[in-house]
Amino acid sequence: MKSKFTPAEIAHRQAVEDRLAELPKISPTAIKLLSARGFALCFLDMVELYPTRPIAYERLEDAYRRMTGKRRYSGYQSFRRVLSRNLKNGWKRNGTAH
Repeated sequence: MKSKFTPAEIAHRQAVEDRLAELPKISPTAIKLLSARGFALCFLDMVELYPTRPIAYERLEDAYRRMTGKRRYSGYQSFRRVLSRNLKNGWKRNGTAH
């Protein structure tokens, strides 16, 4: 490990730490959406609240995109494949694993 730092390195480190300190706290729902499993569980919570599954999925993607600036999945069919495979491999709908 480096024990001596130049003034420029110290200033850069402080700038990085200042940016990190400014990060807002992330809500529990946002944290949940950031994982594949959490995204799926949110979808399963929402699915009965919308006219179709693809509409529920797109609403969830909208929220994810607002947080991250990108989509989690390329589309509903891609998400469905991942969800189906993970439910088959041990995810339960109530959020617990086998």
